[in-house]
Amino acid sequence: MIPPLNPDLAASTGAQLHPVRDILNEVIGLQGRQKAQETRRARELLQHPLVHDLVLTEKVRRRLTGERHNIFEALGVAHKENYHSRFIGYLFNPSSEHDQGDVFLRGLLKWAALRMDLSSAVRESISAYLGRASHRANAKITTEQDAGEYGRVDLVIELPDGTTIAIENKVYAGEQDRQLSRYWQWLRSRPGRAAEQAALIFLTPDGRAGTTAAARDIVVCMSYADLANVLEQGAAACPATALPLIQSVSQYTHLCRSIAIGSAPVTKPNPEIQEMLESPAQLEAAFMLAEQLEEKKKAIPRDFALHVVELLNQRLQAASLYQKPWVARLEADNGLLFGIGIDGAFGDHSKCVAEAWNGTLIGGWRKAYENQGFADDALRVEMTQKLAGKSDSWWLCWTSLSGPAREAGSAVAGSTEGLLFLHEDNRDPTHPNAQHLAQELWTFFAPFQERMSALYCPSDDALPNG
Repeated sequence: MIPPLNPDLAASTGAQLHPVRDILNEVIGLQGRQKAQETRRARELLQHPLVHDLVLTEKVRRRLTGERHNIFEALGVAHKENYHSRFIGYLFNPSSEHDQGDVFLRGLLKWAALRMDLSSAVRESISAYLGRASHRANAKITTEQDAGEYGRVDLVIELPDGTTIAIENKVYAGEQDRQLSRYWQWLRSRPGRAAEQAALIFLTPDGRAGTTAAARDIVVCMSYADLANVLEQGAAACPATALPLIQSVSQYTHLCRSIAIGSAPVTKPNPEIQEMLESPAQLEAAFMLAEQLEEKKKAIPRDFALHVVELLNQRLQAASLYQKPWVARLEADNGLLFGIGIDGAFGDHSKCVAEAWNGTLIGGWRKAYENQGFADDALRVEMTQKLAGKSDSWWLCWTSLSGPAREAGSAVAGSTEGLLFLHEDNRDPTHPNAQHLAQELWTFFAPFQERMSALYCPSDDALPNG
């Protein structure tokens, strides 16, 4: 918008510029009226009975169906890989207390048998297993298998003839150094086992190819949507009276598909509202609202993060650590990252932060850049033990956060429920959920801040000024 004309302009430059000033002021007036008209149209659209009824109907429907309830989400384990692997292993294990034998394992083996990457030996072993019912109960399932120097494998399935299928499960974390290649080498080097009777499945939300396998390693890619199909086949083979199991599997497969698509299912178009938007004026207002909504969707999680940052700075000041050398701040280069770092060098050193990643929020001590060296490896190991976290190329130690942190992550990913959750907290003067997240980050920060400070700022003379 053109700024108001300086009233002294005519006096200082001559009367001949009066027409220019009048024209500019008229343009400004027209712009003001146009903006008011746009705002009025947008308000009318928001208050339209059809829109109001749609929102109300959706709330009533959700209350009647409880469709958003998911026990895995409620327990805060929906984005934790270890819990996924344990539940999957529980279902695949023929000896588990679900008492359905190998109905779920058979679904996986049928899916695997169709993968062209498998060796002929593995394919023949699967066919033999599926064809001989007397051997099915002998399959052995192990979660978090210790593979010695090769690492720890999420899930290992051993068929009676020695054929072994390993599953590496990645919900949101990145791959570790040569991880898939190491697991493939372990599978093929175990004493007393034929190298050809091994298969490695890489389970990810979208079924992507791994980046840490060597050229000759054979890795079968599986998506969470594939997993949902496999488990639904197993559930279909259960007696209809096994309701608790069937319902649990149903909730889990719903979660799998949400992970696979990265967000909640899209609301179906409402025919009446679609017809209403045939009006050019209504459609224009809707487009304008959509543009404003996108800005609001970005602002809500950012404002929430800033509240957390403010609360962390208050804690730093109370502990006499503010700028000595710590400060809390927000970075927004990659999704959303915020927390406590070195004052004046926040981006250059390890920091205690939360970061939105693929629809969840993870927290811990993060490196400044990938594969950054760290002077005290014993401290890194202590972090992973005390915080029950993991270490990778970007993080000294990270763990998935729950509660309001989960909503913050989903809000960054565009979840309507997450955005509304954070918006309510932003409007509450006490910011209870921001308080909760600040406390969680502080529990990561406090035990290690002194030693981390010493690594980068060994004396007061070396501290940055700002």
